[in-house]
Amino acid sequence: EGFSDIVQNSFIEAVDTLSEQMGEEPERWQWGNIHQLTLTHPIGGEVPVVDMIFNMNRGPFQLGGGPHTVCAYDYSFSGSFSVNTGPSQRHVYSLANWDSSRTVIPTGTSGIPSSRYYCDQTRTYVKNQYHRDLFSKRAVKQNARYQMTIDGD
Repeated sequence: EGFSDIVQNSFIEAVDTLSEQMGEEPERWQWGNIHQLTLTHPIGGEVPVVDMIFNMNRGPFQLGGGPHTVCAYDYSFSGSFSVNTGPSQRHVYSLANWDSSRTVIPTGTSGIPSSRYYCDQTRTYVKNQYHRDLFSKRAVKQNARYQMTIDGD
């Protein structure tokens, strides 16, 4: 088996796999249809009935990228292209003005499914967008929604 044979057989196998997973019409083949991320909560992933009641898992979300791209979302080579690893957070820091920095995390501000902040950044993350990541004390105070006071008594 020579190099040309390997390339030809690989192409045939790829077309067969894509046909099985997305149908016979190549015009309809879209990477995001098979390359998807599901955010699985530790409890919701282990106990499906808990996920059904409390909606702990989120997704699937269509993603671009792959293990060797800027959007590094990896998948198993076992035939499924579902995302199994990816960045747990993304940051763009401005050294000229720290308050101009941007950030996003896939699961959001809270890990509690009943919180309105649970997965509140997921759509932003999937769209490769960011929100402000305030740094200076002044900017944080000006933009704070809540303040906690701890009394020493």
